[in-house]
Amino acid sequence: MLTGATVGTLTRTIYGKTDLQLTDLSKKPAIAASLGWSPAYRPTLGAGETTVQSPADENGQYQQTLAKNLYNPNTFIVLYDASGNVLNYQADGIATYYHAQKTAVDKSLIGKIGAVTLNYQGNLATSNDPSQNDQTSTNGNMVFRSTLIEANGLTGQSKSVRYIQLFQNVTQLQENFQDTQLTIYKIMALFWILSVGVAIFLSRWSMRPLEAALERQKAFVSNASHELRTPLAILQNRLQLLFQTPSATIIDASENISASLNEVRNMRLLTNNLLEMAKSDGKISVKKEDVGRAFFEETFANYELLARDQAKEFSSSISFDKPDEKLSIDGDLVKQVLTIFFDNAVKYTGADGKISISVEKSGHELILVSSDNGPGISDDNKKKIFDRFYRVDEARTRGKNGLGLGLSLAREIVSAMKGTIAVKDNQPTGTRFIIKLKV
Repeated sequence: MLTGATVGTLTRTIYGKTDLQLTDLSKKPAIAASLGWSPAYRPTLGAGETTVQSPADENGQYQQTLAKNLYNPNTFIVLYDASGNVLNYQADGIATYYHAQKTAVDKSLIGKIGAVTLNYQGNLATSNDPSQNDQTSTNGNMVFRSTLIEANGLTGQSKSVRYIQLFQNVTQLQENFQDTQLTIYKIMALFWILSVGVAIFLSRWSMRPLEAALERQKAFVSNASHELRTPLAILQNRLQLLFQTPSATIIDASENISASLNEVRNMRLLTNNLLEMAKSDGKISVKKEDVGRAFFEETFANYELLARDQAKEFSSSISFDKPDEKLSIDGDLVKQVLTIFFDNAVKYTGADGKISISVEKSGHELILVSSDNGPGISDDNKKKIFDRFYRVDEARTRGKNGLGLGLSLAREIVSAMKGTIAVKDNQPTGTRFIIKLKV
């Protein structure tokens, strides 16, 4: 479509001047007829006359000047009578050719300009000027722009003219146009190939995130199924053991009951995290509110009780510029992130576990740091711990009830709040998670 529009515009541009000259000459049939009778001498018709006038005539001199202005060396004129016979076959090269070929009048050209191709061999010029003869010698196909005029009542050399066909030689223009057209088609073809190549590349490039998301979804479903299968199998085995001793008391079956409850809690934690991850895939909604020191103090007081139940040591610090300062944050999301890091710290520290969480307001930034003295995380694993279902060592962490979802959820929450999260080694041992949020 673009190529057609380009070629059409180029065609109108190339032939525009030629067609304009033909149009101007077609509006003056008397002058066109006089040129057709004797292009070498260029006699003219007087104003209002229908016979050839001498150039010496005052009015004829005016017509002679007008004819020169309208005439183009590449212009050829064929005069026909009412029967379609060529009248000026001795005065014009094209007229001679049409007379010899007994070519009929093409009345479809009346009032419009079309293309005419002739297989002509010889000299089209009839001028006595040798330079013009050289310019119009040809051997092969020639291309013309042509139009037909109805000229009732015009006479010349004792003959009545019925039709006047004007030609302008555009062979050279046509050849140049064909070369240009070929170049345009080559460029358009190259452009099309490049466009297709770029489109394929961009489509594949744009599909990569979708393919990666699909792979993550498959892995998510596979890992979720795997994680659910284990607690369900354990729960089934424990319940079957209870049926094997129907007369046992609650105390006798306490181990099986406790293990079953533990696996139920595991499954509840897994399903809750799966729901949270599903929500995060649909974009986490951040709702900011004013939060003060009391919010963090209450949260840390609960953590201290939980750590004490696990025989772990918990400490916290809160540093604000002003004691009554308020922060514009989403308290629920911040608490969820802190809980994830606290739960991980409790889970992966030993009997002498020490956990610390600090909150610091620095300028327009809130910095949250969670530290523990656990075994730490290797540099290779630091790059993967935020991936869903990834756990450092599944053989060693299955007893820790880890699901590999918490840190991934924490990263997505922090990203939703336009913050950053980083993991570093704690000294002398353990791990530090650093969260920075804009407030």
